Amino acid sequence: MVLGLIINLNLMSKLITDTIRHTGGSADNITLDGSQNATIEGNLTVDGTTTLTGAVTGDNSGKILKVEQTVKTDTFSQEVTDTSVWHSTGLQVSITPTQASSKILLMYSVIIGSDTNNRVHLQIQRSINSGSYTAIGLGDTISNRFRATTTSMLHHGGDQRVHATHYLDSPSYSVGNAIIYRLYGNVHATAYFYINRSYNNNDDDSHATPISTITAIEVGA
Repeated sequence: MVLGLIINLNLMSKLITDTIRHTGGSADNITLDGSQNATIEGNLTVDGTTTLTGAVTGDNSGKILKVEQTVKTDTFSQEVTDTSVWHSTGLQVSITPTQASSKILLMYSVIIGSDTNNRVHLQIQRSINSGSYTAIGLGDTISNRFRATTTSMLHHGGDQRVHATHYLDSPSYSVGNAIIYRLYGNVHATAYFYINRSYNNNDDDSHATPISTITAIEVGA
C-alpha cells in the first residue's frame, strides 16, 4: 500500500504569445510585437513600486511639457530716432521643445515708460534654429498704423503702463531646434522708451522699481 507520495519539482516556465485576452473579453487586453513592445488597451493599475526605463509616450495634447522664463529686474532705456525701425527692449526667452508639433504659449508682462503724450508699441519677434526674426502676433494692416502686439499711451512723464498678452504660437520646427522670442518696441515720435522705469524716474517713494517678464510654455499638440 502506498501511503503517500511527495514530489519536489523546480520548474521554470515561459509564456510565448502575441496577445492576452480576458476570458470574458471581446478584445485583446495586451498585444506584444517582435520588438519587445507591449500595447495595453484600457487602464493599467499597478500595486507597489514600478520602475520605468526608456521614453514614456502617450497622449500629451493640451499638457504642459516645458516652461522657460526671463525676468528683468533692472531698468532699460532705448532711444528711437527712426520710427520705421523696431528696437530691442532687452527682453527675450529661448525654449527648445521636447516633442514635435507642440504649440508655444507666450506670455509677457512689461512695464513701459516714455515721454509725455507718447505712444509705445511692442511686438513679438520669433527666430527658429538661429534663423532670421519674424514678427508674429500682430494686428491687421490698416493704412499708416503700426502693426503691434500691444500698445499704450503715456500721458505724463511719471506714468508707467503695463503691456501684457497671451499668444498661442504654432511654430514649424524640428525637435532639438531652439526657438527664441524677443520683444521689440517703437514709438510714434522720435523719443526714448523705458523698461521698469518712468521718463521722470524720480528717486523718491512715489516711484518703484518693478519687474518685467516673458514666459514661453510648451503645450503638447
